[in-house]
Amino acid sequence: MAKISIHNIVDRELRSVTNIFPKDPDVTDLKFFFLPDEFGQKWYHSQTSKVPSKNFTNSYSITEFGIEKSSTFYDEGYGRTVNISVSVSDQEARNLLVAAKNYYNELTGKVYVKKAAPRHLFRSKSNYDLTA
Repeated sequence: MAKISIHNIVDRELRSVTNIFPKDPDVTDLKFFFLPDEFGQKWYHSQTSKVPSKNFTNSYSITEFGIEKSSTFYDEGYGRTVNISVSVSDQEARNLLVAAKNYYNELTGKVYVKKAAPRHLFRSKSNYDLTA
């Protein structure tokens, strides 16, 4: 049996969720993944582009107190890469929720396989309907 590492799992997840975000022809690499954190949840979203101003890495820390975003990106005004931490807006929180749901939908059955729920075969209505 092959040894599975966290790197292998994250790599498999990254390949499985490539269609969550709209395609941008300038983007050469896109990553979106989840890692549990001792204080809550951490989501990571980064992209690499042919256009430096489109490069960014965002990490979202979700705790009982809210969502904090740490963002690293190229700031044209400063002419360098900067890092800022901010609370996310309601719209960005909703977008993160949609992306997280799509992430789980994409991974179910591709990376993580859940057993199918048992199915019940019904023979006739009279066997199960007391009013029949």
